[in-house]
Amino acid sequence: MLDLIRKYVIFIYVFMTLILFAVFFAFGMHLSSSSHEQLLDRGRTFLQEIVYVRRWVSLHGGIYVKRQEGMIPSPHLEKIFGNGSSIRDEFGNEYLLRTPAMVTHEVSDLANIHGAFAFRMAGLLPINPKNQADDFETASIERFRAGEMETFLYEKRDGKPFFRYMAPLPIEPTCVRCHTNYVPGEIHGGISIWVPADAILNDLRSNRQFLTAASAITVVLALMGVYFLTLPFSSRVQSRMKTVQDRWQEAEKKYQHLFHRIHDGIMVLSSDTEGRLAIADVNDTFCRQMGYPREVLLQLRLTNLVAAPHGVALKQSIREFFDQRSPSATFLESHLSSSSGELIAVEISLSFLELEHMEVVVAIVRDIRERKRLEEQRQILVQQSKMATMGQMLSNITHQWGQPLTGLSLILQDIKKRYAQEVAEPEHFLGQVEKGQENIRFLTQTVRVFRDFLRPSRQKTSFDIARATEEVLQILSPLLQHHQIPVVLYRCHGESTLARPMMICGYANEFKQVVLNIVGNAKDAIVMFRNQGDLARGEGRVELRLYEESGKYIVEVFNTGTRIPEGMEEEIFREHVSTRPSGMGTGLYMARSIIDGHMGGRIYAANTDGGVVFTLQLPPHDGTTDCGPCGDIRV
Repeated sequence: MLDLIRKYVIFIYVFMTLILFAVFFAFGMHLSSSSHEQLLDRGRTFLQEIVYVRRWVSLHGGIYVKRQEGMIPSPHLEKIFGNGSSIRDEFGNEYLLRTPAMVTHEVSDLANIHGAFAFRMAGLLPINPKNQADDFETASIERFRAGEMETFLYEKRDGKPFFRYMAPLPIEPTCVRCHTNYVPGEIHGGISIWVPADAILNDLRSNRQFLTAASAITVVLALMGVYFLTLPFSSRVQSRMKTVQDRWQEAEKKYQHLFHRIHDGIMVLSSDTEGRLAIADVNDTFCRQMGYPREVLLQLRLTNLVAAPHGVALKQSIREFFDQRSPSATFLESHLSSSSGELIAVEISLSFLELEHMEVVVAIVRDIRERKRLEEQRQILVQQSKMATMGQMLSNITHQWGQPLTGLSLILQDIKKRYAQEVAEPEHFLGQVEKGQENIRFLTQTVRVFRDFLRPSRQKTSFDIARATEEVLQILSPLLQHHQIPVVLYRCHGESTLARPMMICGYANEFKQVVLNIVGNAKDAIVMFRNQGDLARGEGRVELRLYEESGKYIVEVFNTGTRIPEGMEEEIFREHVSTRPSGMGTGLYMARSIIDGHMGGRIYAANTDGGVVFTLQLPPHDGTTDCGPCGDIRV
């Protein structure tokens, strides 16, 4: 930008200089033209004086002049005028006849000696050989015959400059007396005049020198004036431009730092005329991820980096995103192949960017191999936690199934006995069958709940947290009944009831695992409180409240068991931290990982009057959008 301003200022200087020089040059040309017109006017004036003299002599038919020493009569005049070519007065003085041409010639001789200018008559076929036209005069006479009225040029005589001027002399009727072969009106000659030009040319030269000096001084002063007038503005502009340039350089430095130091790889993709995706730029992190130098990556295409089973799908997804020019980001999961051939699981975030001269897609590439490994470990921990919980409950399942199994046994014995006694009572048999089917339905429902709970969650779905909570309580009810711990589920808050589904987006079984861990911990806290003698057997309870507040679904689990040690409300959610001597410290750690990390919610605990409450805050899902991890597309 500073270079542009400098060019602009230089352009102003050059433009003003050219204008000033053009003005002074035009003025100089005007001086030259004025000097030329002045010389031309002098030549015309001298010509008019000569012509007037010739006409005066011609009007009088010639004049007689007293014969002086050296003057001889003209034989040509004696031939034409006879004795009239000379006369004598009464005193014996002789007077010779002089024609206009002769008067002109004698005046020219006098002007050549004493006058301010010189002139002569010149003709193509003169009577007087001295009047023979030279080259300039001959060419001028031809031009006069063609219609021109005057000619001129500059030449030197005896080393001095002269302005030579010539005009035609048409043949007049009085000329025919001497020039019998001429016709009036024809042009056979003219008057050639030499006007001294040294004084005028010297003045012109002096004026030009003065004009040159004045123009140079004017240009310098004008440029200096412009410079000093624009100096404050230029200084401010340069200062601001320097500030802008410094900020730009700082921003560029920050951009380069962020671009190359960010933990995720960045790949800028462009599309050529054939629709192929080329790599326009990459950051250092992406180079390290792929194991290629930057120069090599810039020569490759996207298809060179994608593992074979995923190449077509990934290329098609990026191509569609490029064509749609979507302003929102899109997430993909795929596998890239490094320089060593290793498959790298990546999450790719695509965003469209329209630059001044091209359109590109910015792909942020995140290595998710560690995340995948931790996800697998988390799934294993979740399953282990489920199995540990199930191991604690298996001893109580027999109690839950004992009653319906005993009922089925009695029904079968009753049917067998009546069959042996041949007592046929259809109504009784139908009633016994209905009771048996009811017991079987109870056992089947119990098996379904346990089966669904043990099945790992593979993807996010939209589910009802109220129903999921009820299924968890159904699983835990035998264990809670065994320890005589009452559990109550409230689906309301204050005066408002909440009977409609509470749909969220997430992993249903993982949410159940969180509720199971918290209720299980509540059971353990109540049992431990009883063992310490702070609660009698049969005392203690667990309450669950489900309600909506500030656009969030809230799940509160309250128990009257052992309180959380002061200052450990956050510590208990860390890995391997437990308030129980036999605790492993994984249940609440996984609960926070699931709620905060995978469901976009929040979990926290606090001591309250009479016990401890765990609170889960979860964002609702309205069902209008797909339930997935930010709209992920796995390829």
